Amino acid sequence: MPSDVHRAVTATAPGRVNLIGGHVDFHEGIVVPMAIDRCVTVRLDPRHDRQLVIDSDLDGGTLRIDLDRPAGLDREESAGSRESAASRETVPSRWGGREPGWARLATAVVDDVASAATLGGASVSIRSTLPAGGGLSSSAAFEVALAGALIAASGGEIDLIRLARRCQAVELAATGVECGIQDQLAVALGGVFELDCREVGRDPERCEAVGLFESGCREIAATGVRPVSLPDGCGVVIVDSGVRRTLAGSGWGEQRAESFRDAAAIGVRVLRDAGPAQVADRPRARHVVDEIARASAFAAAARRGDAVECGRLMLDSHRSSRDLWGSSVPELDRLVETLMDAGAFGARLTGGGFGGWVVGLVPAGFDAAAVGGLEARPSPGLTVRRA
Repeated sequence: MPSDVHRAVTATAPGRVNLIGGHVDFHEGIVVPMAIDRCVTVRLDPRHDRQLVIDSDLDGGTLRIDLDRPAGLDREESAGSRESAASRETVPSRWGGREPGWARLATAVVDDVASAATLGGASVSIRSTLPAGGGLSSSAAFEVALAGALIAASGGEIDLIRLARRCQAVELAATGVECGIQDQLAVALGGVFELDCREVGRDPERCEAVGLFESGCREIAATGVRPVSLPDGCGVVIVDSGVRRTLAGSGWGEQRAESFRDAAAIGVRVLRDAGPAQVADRPRARHVVDEIARASAFAAAARRGDAVECGRLMLDSHRSSRDLWGSSVPELDRLVETLMDAGAFGARLTGGGFGGWVVGLVPAGFDAAAVGGLEARPSPGLTVRRA
């Protein structure tokens, strides 16, 4: 197999926290995510056949895809599994089937990339330092890292914004979760950005190609993407509530649907176009409208170095997520209180809520361990290295 068609690749995509801007990306709102220094790493080594053999540390299983049989794939369970090789299921490649978890998501990614690129056989190893179901975008990091590795190995170029949009579609098709674009964009781009989910990607010019970030350097120039720096003397801490959930299994889908019913009732397509007076008696819609304004104000406060105002906006965001949107749980509320009592500028739930992690904006020297947390640093986005 020619080396310029299929080469060894390592791709890494970070997780993310959303500093502010919860439940607004699917209403074309404004969000401020930060990529963090926990990640998914995909190592791809060429094979001399037409098999993709993917193993992951997420559950110890192995996924085997015959690229000459696009109608299906087999998953081989690791030793000790309750499912024997004789009883393993065949899952249709076109998004269908019954395969749960990471294997279903991997199948969807492979299927999407194969529709636009020539793939060769490979052994693929996926390793993660991100907890699943914690609101740190482990699934988005998985999608972006795997898709980036496959595209780069096939000799293709990577446009980060288009890749993020493709991975958003992959997640919807594989899981049924109608997520917005924030997570995939955040892990693809990296750093801290103010993302305007209405404008991002409208510019037809390519955002970035593989060659620009093999060395780790990047310059992001795209409509709707504006860099944000944390105020001087500030850091970010994340704390795990220990409560795990999936968006598909939570009330998130019904909440999202209700917010769109609210939009239709007041005569707008998305709540980005609604005003405060229109949503005063509609709690979830009110959260969206107020949160978009808060996110914009947070970005402005960060740019002028106002940590106190950034923190106040984060705390208001958490209270709104709890009281209006309805996505908090007591464990998250207690962690927010703990962080505030310990001296944080502000704190809020991150991700879809219903469990997972809390993110806090804290002063320099804050003792993360004292609140059971971890320091989180801004991280580069998708990084691809080809052998």
